[in-house]
Amino acid sequence: MRELNLKLIPNKFVKKLWGKMFDYVERSELIEVVKLDYEKSTKIILIGLTLKEGYKIEDVEFPETTSILEIFDKKGRTYTCLMKGKAKKKYFPFTSKIDIDLIWKKPTYVTKNLINYTVIGDQKNLNKIVNFFKFFGEIESMSFKKPNYNDKNKTFDLTEKQKEILRKAKEMGYYEYPKKVTSEKLSKELGIKRSTLIEHLRRIEKKIIDGLEI
Repeated sequence: MRELNLKLIPNKFVKKLWGKMFDYVERSELIEVVKLDYEKSTKIILIGLTLKEGYKIEDVEFPETTSILEIFDKKGRTYTCLMKGKAKKKYFPFTSKIDIDLIWKKPTYVTKNLINYTVIGDQKNLNKIVNFFKFFGEIESMSFKKPNYNDKNKTFDLTEKQKEILRKAKEMGYYEYPKKVTSEKLSKELGIKRSTLIEHLRRIEKKIIDGLEI
């Protein structure tokens, strides 16, 4: 397994797909990939959107294929958002044939004039993703190194009870989109009241958001 860092200069086609988004957004940085489906050309990601001075999230004109599902936090000009994106088949007809197994890692971010990807995988999958990324622009630099998995081991100071609730919520699909289980069913599975579960989840989410380096 190796870690790849790839910097691209976005081409005119990709900038056209972005539309006016980067007239308002200074930087879009990946925090976590929640769901990535190459076959359906869809992704659900947690990102940090840093806006340019003088703008609010309501001002941003996102591409028609991109939408905000939820805003979790705001610090200064940076909004932590859960977003959904879907590529149009007429622009990306080949994505349904892609089968790539990778771990997405920081720093992965996009600005108006630079795309920076960091991924971990074996050489076969890294070769696939490099060829895929070439569609988005010209490669400015590419480097490989031994991967560091420390970021995957963060616990964000969660209590054992909170860890248990978070594990069960993830296991039952509470954080998938659409949700595979309701908060009521999840609370019954855990043997606690729904109101207690919601309070736990809010505290868990706050700890995680406060602990993110964005």
